[in-house]
Amino acid sequence: MASIPDEWKWVSELPPSWEPPKELRYPARSPHLNLAVILLGSGIIGNDIIKLVGGHVALQAEFTIWAEQHDPPKSFKDKTLYGLLALEGVGSVYRCWLEYSAVFHASGGLVGTYETERAALVAALEDAIKSIKDAMNDTS
Repeated sequence: MASIPDEWKWVSELPPSWEPPKELRYPARSPHLNLAVILLGSGIIGNDIIKLVGGHVALQAEFTIWAEQHDPPKSFKDKTLYGLLALEGVGSVYRCWLEYSAVFHASGGLVGTYETERAALVAALEDAIKSIKDAMNDTS
């Protein structure tokens, strides 16, 4: 049995990561883009959330460019860890979206019935954006 080279041992130490469900794996290859399409096409979010979704999509693109074109170049390990960080943010937003959407639809959109879940969705988007910005500002 072949042993793992020392420079790849970090792979076996990665924490378990969130796996996007089928609905976030198509039509685009990027779960954050598919999630954005779902949210934007839902008809049940306001302009504040639309702005956050757009900001998240734009920042994800900027983050990818930053990681790929960083000087000095980021290692494969760093890029992998950054990708997992971004994916965890998408997972958090997705879970909050499912809760918000379910409560909104169950109530028929009755104002006063979904505010807690809506606030959680906003917070998840803001946290996902913040974690990416923080990673890009990390000088290590």
